[in-house]
Amino acid sequence: MKSPKLIVIAGPTASGKTSLGIEVALKLGGEIISADSRQVYKGLDVGSGKVTKKEARGVPHHLIDILNPEEKYNVYRFKKDCNKLIDEISSRDKLPIIVGGTGLYIESVVEQYKFSKFRKKSIKKKGLRPNTLVISLNPDRDLIKNNIQKRLIGRWKNEDMLGEVNNLIESGVSKAWLRSLGLEYKLITQFIDGEFSSEQEMLDKLNTKIWQFAKRQITFNRRWEYAKEAKDKKEAINIVSNFIS
Repeated sequence: MKSPKLIVIAGPTASGKTSLGIEVALKLGGEIISADSRQVYKGLDVGSGKVTKKEARGVPHHLIDILNPEEKYNVYRFKKDCNKLIDEISSRDKLPIIVGGTGLYIESVVEQYKFSKFRKKSIKKKGLRPNTLVISLNPDRDLIKNNIQKRLIGRWKNEDMLGEVNNLIESGVSKAWLRSLGLEYKLITQFIDGEFSSEQEMLDKLNTKIWQFAKRQITFNRRWEYAKEAKDKKEAINIVSNFIS
């Protein structure tokens, strides 16, 4: 059986993946599968950058809010869930579009990971999935830096990211688990525990940590020789149009 067409939009944090994915979905009649290791959890909304109902503009999003905090999720489960969704979305004559920044999740589907019997780390790759377009969104680094800083300030001042973490702790989510998530959840938990001398110290360190994370994402995605790199939304949409036609 011929594999259904699949579009993947990957890239570092704050590169514009979410808005691009929605635009492509609206243009081509698609549904989005989130490839984000934190957005699968309920309650991790602001810190993980979940798409809002308004931002989604009616485009269905999958693999968001499917687990309670502290439940286990991994690349094995993502690949299984994602492949099932690809078939379901395609059966509705819609285009499946994977959007996210968790590179290993994306790679497991695109390179068709085959896990060992006991789901250990050892895997085999069956080769590239047919009929798949991978776009690696990679804007200018200064733009990503500025986006990270602007987004962080907005989430802290306007979206009550601190309140979100406090609410998670008050609901019984362990601080150890929040720390294990890294970035926003780790540093804000440390801030709540008094490990920073000031709010500004925490925000400055968090801004640096997010930028370092973005650079690691860029490095990871560069190993995908099959990916089409796009510097901006316009270039990415042109690549998609050529793939679909």
